[in-house]
Amino acid sequence: MKEKVIVVASGNAGKIREFKEILEPLGYTVKAQSELPPIEEVEETGTTFHDNAILKAQAITDAFGIMAVSDDSGLEIDALDRKPGVYSARWLGHDTPYDVKNAQVLDMLKDVKDRTCRYVCAIAVTRPGNKPVVFEDSVECVVALEARGTNG
Repeated sequence: MKEKVIVVASGNAGKIREFKEILEPLGYTVKAQSELPPIEEVEETGTTFHDNAILKAQAITDAFGIMAVSDDSGLEIDALDRKPGVYSARWLGHDTPYDVKNAQVLDMLKDVKDRTCRYVCAIAVTRPGNKPVVFEDSVECVVALEARGTNG
């Protein structure tokens, strides 16, 4: 039987761990992108989570001829015209800590009653010679009135 190998197109250790927890019990050998020779960083030029997830996974598949998985996710806040949206990770700068980003959101919404938003996640799987498969869903929620919890 041929080994089922899939590469997680991410440098995020938490994402790699999560994909391993999901895919290894299904018989996949999950590899981190860092286990492969380096490739040029993929620019997330898509206008949707769907597009960006495909861009990242397809870059691995194209470079190495191997199956890859990637995700793109973020928060769409209705009162901010669905921002930060696909720019969530890069909003206010890639290295800006989540507590700073969260404080900025709370400040921007301080006088806003409609705090509806959604968390959107798209997961793309790419394979040599096949069209990408994308799973996307969202969870409707509201922005809290104050910061609480940890890690975003």
